[in-house]
Amino acid sequence: MTAEVFWRWALACYAHEPAREHLLALQADIDLVIIEALFVCWLATKGRRLRQDDVDAMQGLITPWIADVVIPLRTVRQRWKTDLTKQRQRGLLLTLEVEAERHLAELLWSAYKTLLDNPSEERQILAGVAERLNDNLSALTAFRQGEYLPQRQQLVALLLEST
Repeated sequence: MTAEVFWRWALACYAHEPAREHLLALQADIDLVIIEALFVCWLATKGRRLRQDDVDAMQGLITPWIADVVIPLRTVRQRWKTDLTKQRQRGLLLTLEVEAERHLAELLWSAYKTLLDNPSEERQILAGVAERLNDNLSALTAFRQGEYLPQRQQLVALLLEST
């Protein structure tokens, strides 16, 4: 497996309109990092159950990139959404944002490879895909406090439907 395999899976999930709309709503409402959520879900489909420290380690690696690159690009692109004189520049920002997300996928893949170098039986527990999706999403900051359970469950259902 490579980061490219994950990236293609993520793009396929994101192409499923109900899943995309739900992911975008969660991004706007609870600051969900879409590519991170898709990554932990992809790992769940590969039989991986993440521990909290696994997710914390991944988040430590990706947070500076998200804060310094992804969010500023998205913020400017969204601010220019209604400015018809900036539509061309907005398209360029979207291209940069997608590339930044692609790099974020590479960072997540690097973190995953580190997890593979430190296997744990707890990480390898077999369960149903839906259960692993829920467990892995629960470890994300956006869902960690047990809030947004219905939104998380809806996301799991939509992702299962899209794959």
